[in-house]
Amino acid sequence: MPLDPSQDNSAATPEAHLKAVQSLFIRNQTALRGLILGIVSDINRAEDVLQDVFFVITDKADSFKLGSNFLAWAMQIAKFRIMELTRADRAKGPSLTPDLIDQLVQSYKPNDKHEEMLQLLRDCIERLSPSARQFLTLRYHGRLKPAQISKDRGLAVETVYSVLSKTRAALRDCIQRRMKTAGGSR
Repeated sequence: MPLDPSQDNSAATPEAHLKAVQSLFIRNQTALRGLILGIVSDINRAEDVLQDVFFVITDKADSFKLGSNFLAWAMQIAKFRIMELTRADRAKGPSLTPDLIDQLVQSYKPNDKHEEMLQLLRDCIERLSPSARQFLTLRYHGRLKPAQISKDRGLAVETVYSVLSKTRAALRDCIQRRMKTAGGSR
């Protein structure tokens, strides 16, 4: 019988306990990513922090009591990892204080609709033309500025801005339409 991560099962094997804790991480990954991105604005650094949190959770899994509040435990691990990151950044300039980071973590309320919204966004991106998807990928995943995209593509920078603007508007409209459809079908 598989271990239910929401139940305390102190008789479980260490391997089953670790698997249950990792399963809880996967279920709560979106909320943790939202917390981290809210504090660490650089998406690459935020993903590094999330990955570090996973490693710490895996290392400390035996200290987590199944049936207790996993998200609160994981958020505390994230808080300390973010504090380490900002401590290292202090030499580069102003950064968040530990007290402020603590307040941000304490006030964070995960949005239950976040995963649903991400799925709507994915679905709407899939409906875009291949060209529009490529522009989005270059701008947001590749983190290229419109001027760099225009140079690489041999296009006027105004054209790139226009395509990105129209693409964002199409995504916004698609998401709003799908939310209305989903809301009306309940």
